[in-house]
Amino acid sequence: MTSETPEDSHQDRLEQLEKRIEYLESVIRNQDPGETSAHESLGNEYRETASDQRNTPGIGERISHSFSIPAILKENWLYWIGVALLLLGVVFLFNYSIEQGWLIPPIRSAFGLLVGSTLFWLGFRAKLGGTIRQFLMGAGIGTFYITGFATFQLYSFISYPIAFSFMIAVTVLSFGSSIRQNSSTLALIGTLGGLATPFMLYEENGSLLMLMIYSCIIMSGAAAIYQLKSWGAILWGNFIGGSLVLLVALATNVLNVTDPLFTDRWILQSGLLYMLGLVWLLPVVQELKNGPYNGMMVDQSAPKTAANRAKQKSKENPHIQALTLLIPILAVQFTHGVWSFSDVTLGILALVGSVITASLCFPLQREGFRGLSDTHLFSSLVLFTQALFLFFDGNMLLVVVTLEAMALRYAATRFTGKILSLGSHLLIFAAWLLMAGQALFSFADHAPILNMQALSELLVLVATGGIIPLFLGKSKTAGFYKLIAHIGVLAWLAKELTPLGNGQMLTSVGWAIYAILLLLSGFWLKRPLLRSAGMVTILIVVSKLFFVDLSQTSALLRIPLFMGFGAVLLLTGYLLQKYWTDTHETDSGET
Repeated sequence: MTSETPEDSHQDRLEQLEKRIEYLESVIRNQDPGETSAHESLGNEYRETASDQRNTPGIGERISHSFSIPAILKENWLYWIGVALLLLGVVFLFNYSIEQGWLIPPIRSAFGLLVGSTLFWLGFRAKLGGTIRQFLMGAGIGTFYITGFATFQLYSFISYPIAFSFMIAVTVLSFGSSIRQNSSTLALIGTLGGLATPFMLYEENGSLLMLMIYSCIIMSGAAAIYQLKSWGAILWGNFIGGSLVLLVALATNVLNVTDPLFTDRWILQSGLLYMLGLVWLLPVVQELKNGPYNGMMVDQSAPKTAANRAKQKSKENPHIQALTLLIPILAVQFTHGVWSFSDVTLGILALVGSVITASLCFPLQREGFRGLSDTHLFSSLVLFTQALFLFFDGNMLLVVVTLEAMALRYAATRFTGKILSLGSHLLIFAAWLLMAGQALFSFADHAPILNMQALSELLVLVATGGIIPLFLGKSKTAGFYKLIAHIGVLAWLAKELTPLGNGQMLTSVGWAIYAILLLLSGFWLKRPLLRSAGMVTILIVVSKLFFVDLSQTSALLRIPLFMGFGAVLLLTGYLLQKYWTDTHETDSGET
């Protein structure tokens, strides 16, 4: 038995390197690397990596796939339409039987039960296809719900406990069948039907406490199925059904009541908190428990090829991400409706909600759920911004929103966060909307420029054209920001100076000073874009002199206005040619 010498080891590495070079040369010559058996395995690995890179979907493709229409609606839409029409036919049959006086009420209800049982039995048969079985069983369960409603509300020959027990049995049947048949459709029908039962069997002397307890039990059953099957339809059924129950209860017991009971408010608030736990926090905890690889055992010793990385890639739940954008924000609004808070109290509540939502970002980020963490961060930013809008108003609101936009832009550059970047863009857009609203609806009599409104607007302009572009580099977005800021400065000067006496003339003077400053800065800093902006602005000022100022300025003022502009432009042109005849443009590629 011989031992391997260092020379043999170096020789083997050299041979492997030569094989790699041969493979790369064959690729360049458009030859098939598989023709050379000496490096076939190496070629397969390279081709596998290249194939995975070509098949990697873009960001738009990934978003479209994640938030596309669920397959249950996209692929089976004919079944959905058929079931809807079938159930409508059952409703029309009950209504017509009442109008025509067909048979006695017990026979009508028995006929409804017969139709529902037949549909359910047809779906339960093993000979039919899997998809249509689920829809037939769902149509049968829907018929049971309609029969229970008609028997109690229209025929009124059974008591409330019996009707309620029947509806509970239908819900249990739907949940049990969904697990047995592995059908999210049946689970969704059971969730929505169970939550709608108290309203289908409505009585005037109903109890809000019992409604909340019953709704929480139904949602708990649906949440248990979600923990077992991870069906996104269950989350949406709980969210939509639970939200409708809470909204109807809120309108009935608080909004439409002169003096709502304190206990009713707390019952509604407790129901909301329980729903948040089931629809939002529990699914997030489940994701954290499963880990970033959805419970898959990752082989750490496997080679880090593109194929293995694709297999080990985390699959984040798009349903949880979408609900995360809605639930915290809507929860704050619902709480406001329950307690009728003042703006300051509601702002504190939004701030607390922002902190709670943001606190979930760190464990999600640590466990590898980057998308879900970013979604929570965006929802937190929305709540924080809402708090700012509630705490401040007018000029102060404009200032804090602008400062938040600049802080987010810095954070996005520092931590390379796409959500932070998007938040920065949205906030600066909101600042411009606020500034436009102030310009359109504020008619206060104040000194031009040196007032709080003008200075707060100037902060927005400086942030847009000077500060935020520093963190955007030489991208097209930075150029767009600068262009918007330039137009904004011209509009800001016109807004501040035009209302004064001889306002058109003063506006032209202000524009001219601004244009000359841009022109001089462009030459001094060797920035061609600044120089071009200054030249274009000068042309705008000259055009305004002839088409506006000439007709709106007195004959006495026209003389110094035109002569002064002419002299200033001549002097500026002379100085530029004298001192900047040979400037070296260091940023000619700036955009």
